[in-house]
Amino acid sequence: MRISRRIKTAIVVIATLMTGFGIAIIRQSSDPILLSSGEFHSAAHRGKGEVRIVAFPNGSRRLRMIGIRTYPSQDLRLILISAADANENETVARSEKYDAGPLASDEGDLDIELPADLDLSRFNAVTIWNSAYKVNYATAPLKRHKENVP
Repeated sequence: MRISRRIKTAIVVIATLMTGFGIAIIRQSSDPILLSSGEFHSAAHRGKGEVRIVAFPNGSRRLRMIGIRTYPSQDLRLILISAADANENETVARSEKYDAGPLASDEGDLDIELPADLDLSRFNAVTIWNSAYKVNYATAPLKRHKENVP
């Protein structure tokens, strides 16, 4: 059986494209994926900075705080809340919550591991919460993504 020159060329082109596409898929799947992100706005105190929830190829997920700055306090916690946003304390208090842990510093960057079984679809914002006084310092509404981390 003879294969025409056009068919041979088409086979080579298709194989090359498929190989290139396969390599791109492998490379893309090994990159971290940005699941959601948001910018903090002030509530009871001034607050600013960025929050990202990132998934890694090994299955781990992290809450990343970038350039955080808020009023200093010893009892600050990072809380994921079900509300879409919170400008005051009552919204946080009424929301379903997940306590991600302490805010180690009132400024800078922070990375917190999130449990693999935490259903992130239930949470729509992250708040900097003073657990002693039950005060919402700042909140970041989350926007959903599904892209490689820049």
